[in-house]
Amino acid sequence: MYLFSPDINHRDFDHNDDVGRIGELLTSYYLEIYKVRCEAVRRQGCDLWCETRELGMLKCEVKATTHLVRKGHSKGSRYNFFTSTLQKNNSDFHAFVALDRGLVLFYPSCELSAGSTKNIGPSKFTVPNIKASLDYTFKVLEGIKKAA
Repeated sequence: MYLFSPDINHRDFDHNDDVGRIGELLTSYYLEIYKVRCEAVRRQGCDLWCETRELGMLKCEVKATTHLVRKGHSKGSRYNFFTSTLQKNNSDFHAFVALDRGLVLFYPSCELSAGSTKNIGPSKFTVPNIKASLDYTFKVLEGIKKAA
């Protein structure tokens, strides 16, 4: 599966909300392909309400960026995403979107450090990792649900 991704330049957008909205739409696209129903919402710390047959309703926070950031000589370029405490506490999982590649990675919110920057190397953003990261995230969330 390959999704066309036009050349995206962060300076082409008037506001970070524009970048975020595109990230939410792309995330919804991938989730719907994998039979996760989505509704966009405007809530603090939650961008999508998602429903699965196995887990019921889930909340997803979407973080999107348009470009890599150079992080010192040894680490190379990475995608940077800020995760706040509010987002971590109000969502079940996060979607990190590399708009320049048209790809998404999913992480359970419980595994993220609140109030920090999530750095992800470009090699992690691959088509197979979309489904693999979603499967892993839902497996973690299923374990949490069973333990509760």
